[in-house]
Amino acid sequence: MKQIGIIIILSLVIFSCNEDNKKALPNVKGKAYELTVVIEKNNWNDIPGKLVKSVFNSEIDYLPQPEPEFSITHIPHNAFTSIFRHHRNILNIEIGNYDKTGISFEKNVWAFPQYYTIIKAKNFNEFSKIFNANKEKLFKFYKKAEIKRMTNHYVKFKDKKLCDRIKKEHNITITIPKGYSLDVDSSDFMWIAHETPKYTQGIFIYYYNYVDTNTFTKKYLIAKRNEFLKKYVPGPTDGSYMTTETMAPIIFNEYMNKKDYTAEIKGLWKVENDFMGGPFISLTKLDKKNNRIITVEGFVYFPNKSKRNLINQLEVICRSLETE
Repeated sequence: MKQIGIIIILSLVIFSCNEDNKKALPNVKGKAYELTVVIEKNNWNDIPGKLVKSVFNSEIDYLPQPEPEFSITHIPHNAFTSIFRHHRNILNIEIGNYDKTGISFEKNVWAFPQYYTIIKAKNFNEFSKIFNANKEKLFKFYKKAEIKRMTNHYVKFKDKKLCDRIKKEHNITITIPKGYSLDVDSSDFMWIAHETPKYTQGIFIYYYNYVDTNTFTKKYLIAKRNEFLKKYVPGPTDGSYMTTETMAPIIFNEYMNKKDYTAEIKGLWKVENDFMGGPFISLTKLDKKNNRIITVEGFVYFPNKSKRNLINQLEVICRSLETE
């Protein structure tokens, strides 16, 4: 019994130390979706650099202008000082005569909440094998890191009054951060906006009766989207209204999110009879308890400027939608 008590005490001490270490670490630096790659210049300009760029500099396929998934900063190892060690996302690539080679995923090495990966390889050929075998895992590692940071931030700074109102009046649970206002509140449609002098971020939430499984098709969901937007989202001129741009690619995915079947659409919106437009993301779920379909979507209006981080922020908000 004494030994068990000692083990429990030691476990508590170790846990407390780990928690204290987290608290003692400085906060991470850098903007969302930035990746610091520590690599020698000659390697960056050769096969290793090209492989990294092929994954993290790949273009997001539904934005109106070309934008990479991550913004990459590369630095040589001799410049990897404390100013860079506190960055939020770090990929360290070391190529040389090492006894042990491979890949390691770590968190909170020099800052919190930090995501760090190190790849050690003897030569380019070995690096290519290690990287290609883990490139999807690598991308998801840093992508999920940004989603988690943003989710935690929005939960911490959510607009409780607005969220409670949506829950009370529409029986919908969603996390809306402070800075948004409820501009339209109808019986089956809400328009929640974040307006700044430079750009607009908007959230639409709408719902309708569930009829059958044909609801969850790309064609049906786009038709419903256009129906609601034409009714509730007028444009700046007479006869203008928001709708879906069909001349650009429309991405449709299906997956499970928080045990709920979810249909996801990503594409471009436009204003009929006007010249406004931008990207949107739409998530649709079945609310079994109330026999209805709920769609939440986010859109960005920021002409000729980077929209990646703005639309990614809205995607996190949309994913916070919960059904009973």
